[in-house]
Amino acid sequence: MSAWARVAAAVGALALVLAPQPAQAHSGTYDLKYVDGSNVELVTFNTHSPVAEMDIVHNIRLYDLLGAPVPYEQVRVEFHSRDRDLTAGRKSLLHAETLPMLATNESMLTWRYPVQGDYTLKLRFMADGHTVSKGQMAVAVGRPTGSGGFSLTSLLGLAGSFVLGVLAHHLVLVLRRRRAPAASAEPDPVVPPAARKQRAKVPAG
Repeated sequence: MSAWARVAAAVGALALVLAPQPAQAHSGTYDLKYVDGSNVELVTFNTHSPVAEMDIVHNIRLYDLLGAPVPYEQVRVEFHSRDRDLTAGRKSLLHAETLPMLATNESMLTWRYPVQGDYTLKLRFMADGHTVSKGQMAVAVGRPTGSGGFSLTSLLGLAGSFVLGVLAHHLVLVLRRRRAPAASAEPDPVVPPAARKQRAKVPAG
């Protein structure tokens, strides 16, 4: 592989590292707990930490203090915002659903938090028309990882790629100049006196 090809390959690899990458869902889980008397309400997210503008699965369970599932028929889930700018003076309730208890002793809900900020998740577990347990949990939602526009990381990546490209182009030009044969002025061949006389004897035309 030639020198300029190796330089181009190195620049391409560095550009891939510095270029902004597409957003992906965080791996792992995130748990919220609330103790209501002898009941423990548990909400598990399918993300390491909740972020805005991403569909998040909420896994909702109810246990006793010994860890055994507490039966219920349905649970009402409410999402409230604590951001006055988001609610604009209206009620804090943004979304609500009533979910059945599944055969796996849990309820599941997928919801997308609209913006970064602080939220309150309210739960009410019910059976036979009566409340079995209720509680509320604070949820801190981070900024969206896939938001449009350029972040500081994106700008730094683009700037780094541009600088690397300029340096690589300059290096390729330098290597090419070093490889090009230097133009040297060759001296005129020395003509012996006998050859000069021979040339003089040749009639012109």
